Amino acid sequence: MSGTRMIRHSGYLLLLALLSLGVHADENSPDTFVSLQYENDLFARSGDRYYTSGLQLTMLKQEEPPKWLAKVSDWPPFYQQGNGQNLVQYTVGQKMYTPVDIEATELQVGDRPYAGYLYFGASVMSQISHGEHFDQGNQFEITLGVVGPSALAEQAQTFVHEIIDSPIPNGWDNQLSNEPALGLSYSRFWRLIQPMLHGLEFGVNPQISAALGNVYTYGAGGGDVSPGS
Repeated sequence: MSGTRMIRHSGYLLLLALLSLGVHADENSPDTFVSLQYENDLFARSGDRYYTSGLQLTMLKQEEPPKWLAKVSDWPPFYQQGNGQNLVQYTVGQKMYTPVDIEATELQVGDRPYAGYLYFGASVMSQISHGEHFDQGNQFEITLGVVGPSALAEQAQTFVHEIIDSPIPNGWDNQLSNEPALGLSYSRFWRLIQPMLHGLEFGVNPQISAALGNVYTYGAGGGDVSPGS
C-alpha cells in the first residue's frame, strides 16, 4: 500500500528543530507538544480517489523513553542515543483509500481497492550531537495497527459524507480483508548553519529515512535550505 510520505519527511525537519531549540507548549506543560493532523482530498477538490482521508493525533514529550520502548530502540544498530535532548513521540491515526468511483457497488478491477488503516506508533528521538553551527539527530519508530474492516474506515467515511451531504460510498464490501500491520522506520537528520557576512547565516537541513513493513516500505531523502540572521 503506498502512502503520503511527504508529510512524514517534512516532519523530521520539525523534529530536528525541536531537538535544537527544546519543546514548549505552554506554561503548565512545558515539555509536551500535541498536534492534530487532518488530510482530505475534499480540500483539493479532486473527489474521493486513492488516498482519500487521514486523521492523526501526535504527542511529543521531552523525556526519557519507557523501558519497553528503550529496549525496542536497541534493535537497530544504527540508532544512536546521544547525550543531548531525548524525545518520545506517540501517534494514533487512521487512513483510508478508495477507488475513483465510490458510488459503484461492484469490485472495480484495475483501480485502487478500498482499504482502511488504523495504527498506533511509538518513537524515540535523540540529539546525537549539538554545536553552534551543527546539529545531528535521529529517530526510530515502531508502528502497530490493522488493515481491513477492523480499521473502521467504512464507518468513518460514511459518517463524514452524511454530515457534509456528499455521495455515500457503496463499495466498502470489497475492501481489503483484516490483516495485522507492523512497521519499523528510521530517520537521521542534520542542521548545518554557515555564518556569512554582516551577521547573516545560511542553513541546510538534509535528512534520510527508510521504512520496512507490510504497509509502508520505502527509502527517501530530502531537506531544505534557508537564509537566516
